[in-house]
Amino acid sequence: MALWADVQAAGARADEAAKAQREAVFERGEIPPGSRPAAAVDLEFDELLVRGRRRGPDGQKERIALMHALAYEGKATDARGRTVLKNRRVHVAVGEGTASIEEALAAFAAEWDWARVEQCTVGGDGAPWIRKALEYLPQASYRLDPFHLKRPCGGDCSTTRKPTGSWRRPWPRGSRGARWRRSWMRLAGGRGVKRATASKN
Repeated sequence: MALWADVQAAGARADEAAKAQREAVFERGEIPPGSRPAAAVDLEFDELLVRGRRRGPDGQKERIALMHALAYEGKATDARGRTVLKNRRVHVAVGEGTASIEEALAAFAAEWDWARVEQCTVGGDGAPWIRKALEYLPQASYRLDPFHLKRPCGGDCSTTRKPTGSWRRPWPRGSRGARWRRSWMRLAGGRGVKRATASKN
């Protein structure tokens, strides 16, 4: 049981650090330390449900949502001919989608300077919570992952039109996305990020 207690303690410390990092960026408007520029950064989000140890009111074991986030600068081929992700970073959180996105972006902002990231794609399975990442990244476009893209096509998408610029999220004036865009633009100008509290009204 000592090992189990150590793992739980380590997980609790990591969770507290991730939450503190998110609050620093999104609540207090602090500038993250990321300084790495990039021509393009690809983000991928997914949710994995695992069974917990506790049982709910219905007698079934609870299901815990692990929110996965992956960031990388494109793909390359190694000496063995395998495809690898360049400068890969991974973040995993337990909890609600929007909070997990903020935690992931705050963690990745410790690596990359988003003001110097020229292009960004957000990939996922089409879940609404993943698309919320576009509200924080005005330069980003959405990309449905190949597996879920092929499902409506019956596995053959050879005749499907390629994604165009029309897939980019619009930013109507006064929308929540537009407000988050201004927040991240303030980050680019060195004035930090402040939560758009007006969106709660």
